[in-house]
Amino acid sequence: MWVYVGAKHTAQAASEQTQLFRCGSCGYRAVARIVGRGQGTAHSPYFINQAEGRERARREASFAAKKNTRGALALAACPTCGWRDPDTVGRYRRHAIKTVVWLSLAAFGVAWVPLRAQTWAPALAAGAALLFALVVYRVLRREWTITAKGVVFESIPP
Repeated sequence: MWVYVGAKHTAQAASEQTQLFRCGSCGYRAVARIVGRGQGTAHSPYFINQAEGRERARREASFAAKKNTRGALALAACPTCGWRDPDTVGRYRRHAIKTVVWLSLAAFGVAWVPLRAQTWAPALAAGAALLFALVVYRVLRREWTITAKGVVFESIPP
């Protein structure tokens, strides 16, 4: 019998950037502080080289935090008028829709192929693909809604 033992390392990190924000609709200007948070995990099989495992988890968390700051300002809504850049939001939506369509087709195929002899198989496969599409779209939608929540605006004195 094969038994795996080892240690799992987790780390959390935050990354902060400051950028100038200018609303494309009302012209509001502010300094935006963008905070990204990330989490990383790594394993040390058989408890070997645990320091390296902790360092890998820390690097992964730092990379995830920096990744979460990228694009956040472009997705943030103006604090005065609520305007968001339609091109940026549209780009995220198009990516989400393309991903959902392809994954839904794959889910339909996976659900239908083993049951294709049954008369109710297409309905079951379509239902599974639709449910899968809704879940994937909700997950991808978080990318352009929650990412912008890490932006804090500090007004510029006139």
